[in-house]
Amino acid sequence: MNLHRPGEPSTVQPGLSTSPDALEIALQDTLAQLAEIDANFEQERVRIHETVKSEVGRENMLRELEGRHAHQRKPLVLLLAALYQRQTSERLLPVRPRNA
Repeated sequence: MNLHRPGEPSTVQPGLSTSPDALEIALQDTLAQLAEIDANFEQERVRIHETVKSEVGRENMLRELEGRHAHQRKPLVLLLAALYQRQTSERLLPVRPRNA
């Protein structure tokens, strides 16, 4: 279940101490948000191709759509990279208690 709007970053922040399960959930949530954004982009792209008859108008609308698409994806891609880096770091360098 996705509780976020497309383009809205997940509430799990990569700088916070989180469990491996929480990181996995945040990764999956972020991937789902990206998939939703991409699906909406593709639907809108097809709609523009089917309904806008002017080639110049169609190209302008597609260029605007691509800009919005990139703008929506950017924070999620950055979040995904940070979450993945955090998950990888936790696996390679697990935090151990000081007295261990």
